[in-house]
Amino acid sequence: MSENASPKEPQETQAPESGNAATPPPSGYRGGYGYGYGYSYGYGEAPSLADVAGGLSETLQNRTLGDYIAIFRERIWYVILSAFIVLAGALVYTYNIVPEYTASGRVQVLRQAINLGGGRAGGELQVGGQDDFLTQVEIMTSGQIVDRVVQRLTQAELSEVVDPYRNSDFFSGPLSAEEVIARHRSVSPKKSTFIVTVEYTHRTKEIAKKMTDYFIDEICKYNMEIRALRANPVIETTRQKIENLEKKIETERQERVDLVRRENLLELDMGTAAGELSAINSQRDAEKKNYDDLLAILNEIDKVKKEGRDLLSQPSITSNPHVSSLFSRRTELRINIESMQEDFGEKHPELIHAKEQLAATEAELKKAVEKAEAEFKANFIAAQRRYESANRRAVEKTARLQKMREASTRLETLTAQLRNDEEMLQRLRLNLEDQSLSLTTTTTSIIQPLDAASVPNMPSNKNFLLNAIFALVAGTAIGAGIVLLLSFLDDRIKSVRDIEVSLGLPLLASVMRVRGTKKKGLNDRSSLASTGYDRTAQEAFISLYSALKIGDESKNAKLVVVTSTMPSEGKTFIASNVAQTYANHGEKVLLLDADLRLPNVANSLEIDVSAGGLKRYIDGEASLDDVIVKDVVPGMDVLPIEKSLPNPSQVINGKKFTEMLAQLRDRYDRVVIDTPPIAAVCDILNILPNCDGVIYTVKFNAVQRMQAKTSLRRLGEAKVPIFGAVLNMVPSHSAHFYTDKAYTGEYSRYYRKD
Repeated sequence: MSENASPKEPQETQAPESGNAATPPPSGYRGGYGYGYGYSYGYGEAPSLADVAGGLSETLQNRTLGDYIAIFRERIWYVILSAFIVLAGALVYTYNIVPEYTASGRVQVLRQAINLGGGRAGGELQVGGQDDFLTQVEIMTSGQIVDRVVQRLTQAELSEVVDPYRNSDFFSGPLSAEEVIARHRSVSPKKSTFIVTVEYTHRTKEIAKKMTDYFIDEICKYNMEIRALRANPVIETTRQKIENLEKKIETERQERVDLVRRENLLELDMGTAAGELSAINSQRDAEKKNYDDLLAILNEIDKVKKEGRDLLSQPSITSNPHVSSLFSRRTELRINIESMQEDFGEKHPELIHAKEQLAATEAELKKAVEKAEAEFKANFIAAQRRYESANRRAVEKTARLQKMREASTRLETLTAQLRNDEEMLQRLRLNLEDQSLSLTTTTTSIIQPLDAASVPNMPSNKNFLLNAIFALVAGTAIGAGIVLLLSFLDDRIKSVRDIEVSLGLPLLASVMRVRGTKKKGLNDRSSLASTGYDRTAQEAFISLYSALKIGDESKNAKLVVVTSTMPSEGKTFIASNVAQTYANHGEKVLLLDADLRLPNVANSLEIDVSAGGLKRYIDGEASLDDVIVKDVVPGMDVLPIEKSLPNPSQVINGKKFTEMLAQLRDRYDRVVIDTPPIAAVCDILNILPNCDGVIYTVKFNAVQRMQAKTSLRRLGEAKVPIFGAVLNMVPSHSAHFYTDKAYTGEYSRYYRKD
């Protein structure tokens, strides 16, 4: 057992009882705080959000620097673990990251430019102070310098510089070349000087050095060109013409691209389109001829039908294989019938059969002629549709070809105009270079290179020492933040200040957590005040005894109730040892187990309750003297209870229980009563009117202030004095910070056994 709660004290179910008298529960009830009750912080009311917020605010107000030091000591492993995790992550990241190299060079900003032709430059080019210097630094970091460097790179060089970083930003997506270069360039002025360090970082040392040199060169050139523009306005005019012409060329190029894309000029050339049109026209002509032939046949058929002539006279009908076969068979049958009429009579069977065959053939021939006529009409309709489709395609293709010819003409015009503008742009640029060169032969920049770019062999992003220091600082800060957050959310009682300020109770004693009694052969911690095994704990109870003896309300109290907020806070441990301490000082004491739901005194003191204890007395089966166990320790009797009662509230409110308390008051100097926790059930509220005061047990770092304050408010309604609180199960390593230090190792020499 590692805590001061008695070994057999149960983990009580938290549930208050709502009335003074309880109806006996059904058979099979085995006691406990959970039967028929629901846990609450007050009279059935749950705490509101305002109560919670108020409790947290009070927590912050009531805590001192010592409290926070104790909190940090208690949770120091949070800080250590956080620092270790961040340090490990930083080292792993530093080890695995792709190495990058930073090249650096320096330039100097002169206070006044020097003309090569002799003498100083004009006053407008002077750098008079820090503001002018910072203006030059801002120009160095401007996008114009980046654009000049980008224009200076070839396509292959630009790919080498940009491609490794183009997709490095997860949130903004792919970066442009200018964005990549600007992010990896650094311009830093040196304090109290007119010297500027220019740096560029890249995965390749050669590229980093080359890009740094490019930036230094372009910074100096840009400054020189600005001076040239101020000295010769013609250069500015030429530059403006170049910019306008560049915009015009860009517009023409885009228009040319849009024209080619819109008209699909890249997919088909004019010759291919003309060939396709010729094929479509040929197909249309063939379909037209077929359509005309079928139309002529249908017109002839309609004419024969209007004149009442036989359609078999039309070659288009008789050309049908089925019609031709039936027509030949009919002719043959007619010839046979004429021959048979000469040889036989009209009623001769063969002649009759031949006539029947002739009639059937003529009927079939008529249907074949109608079918052939219908086929001609269907073929005509199909031919008409094919012709119309071919004609429509020919018209569309003709229009498309015409549009392509117009677009091709426009493309040729744009190409020629673009070629002329590009030639003009080239001439203007050459003219600008000549003008600039003629001016710069006598003028220098106010920015001069000081140190060429150099690259160290050590990667700039693999500084293990610096990253480790930063990780330790960051990890410690994160851990401290977690500890502070937990301390802000932690509303549990753990210090003298929490009890005296938050609960408004005097602290009677702080009892350290007692360990290892089983190894010493002791029956239970409940006997520590008599056995003296743990002198520190024994002195804590002596201090508690002294506090009760000098208190105005407690010194003459005979019936003292010991309770707590929640189960398992060690109230039975406190009650038994308080009773023994009174007995050790010569008083006649009785320890009464009034926890009728989960009795524990007999178990903790290992008392034989075969006589039945309090239950037999309540049931009228034994007298009070019969159920009291005499001299469990010298001077202390115990009134135990064997098992939980089925009707605890009725027993406590009964006349016999009240009379028993009155008898005990007359017989003993002190009666210490162990009661159920106030937050679980309300039995104690029915006992208090017959008692003189309360000792409130609070387990270290287990009970929230709000719960304890609500329970104390309920106790206060009984108008019975609360003598004070006992802070129980305080760890020895936390006592130095959370208590008055009276029972820490600093005073251990006073507690040695004789």
